[in-house]
Amino acid sequence: MNSISDILGFILVLLVLTMQWMVFVNRIFLVFSLNSLVVAVAFFILGIHTGTMEYFVIAGLTVLIRAFLIPMITSFNLHKRPERVREDAPLVPTASGILVSMALILTALALFRYVLLPRFGVLNESGGLALALILQGAFLIVSKRNSFIQFSGYLVVENGVLLFAAWNFPVIPLILEGAVALDLLGLVVIAGIVMRLRERRTEGDTPFAIAAEHEDLKG
Repeated sequence: MNSISDILGFILVLLVLTMQWMVFVNRIFLVFSLNSLVVAVAFFILGIHTGTMEYFVIAGLTVLIRAFLIPMITSFNLHKRPERVREDAPLVPTASGILVSMALILTALALFRYVLLPRFGVLNESGGLALALILQGAFLIVSKRNSFIQFSGYLVVENGVLLFAAWNFPVIPLILEGAVALDLLGLVVIAGIVMRLRERRTEGDTPFAIAAEHEDLKG
C-alpha cells in the first residue's frame, strides 16, 4: 500500500511542478484536472484497502467537482475574460519558481520524516508527499498574479490536505468532504470578488472615480 501511495504522491508532485512552469490558464487547469483524477484514484484504492464506503464517495465527488466541473467553469469564464488567459508577469520568474518549488518539496519531505514521523509514529510515510503538495499549492498562490492561477493553487492545497488526512487517519467522515465543498464555494465567491476588484482597478474604476462619477450624476 505504501509503495502505491508513494507512486501516486510522486505523480501529484510532478504535476504541480508542471503547473508552476506553465503560463496558460486552460493548460494549468487541465493539469489540475489530471491531479484531481490521481487524487480520486488514491481515494478509490483506499476504499478497496479499508472497505470504507466514504472513500468511494469522496473519490466520485473529487472526479465530478475538481476534475471536471471546476475546469469547465474556469474555461467558460475565460471566454469572457480573454485578457486573463495567461500569466504575463509572475511575481516569481518561472525558472526561480521551479527551483523554489523543488526546494519546498525537499523541505516537506525532510519536515515529515525528521519532525512529524518521529513524533507521531503512526503516520503513513507517504504523507510527506501530501505535505509537499500543500506547500507547492501555497507557493503557486503567492508566486502568480493571475487570479485564476491563484485559485488553482487553493485547490491544490485542498487536494493535499484531503490526501494527507486520508493517508494518515483510518477513516474520514463524509462530513469532511461537505466542509471542503463549502470551502470551495467560498473560494469561488472570493475569487470572483477579487477578480472584479482587480478589473475595476485596471480600468480606473477606483472608489474615488466611482464617487466622482456619482457626484457628476447628481449634478
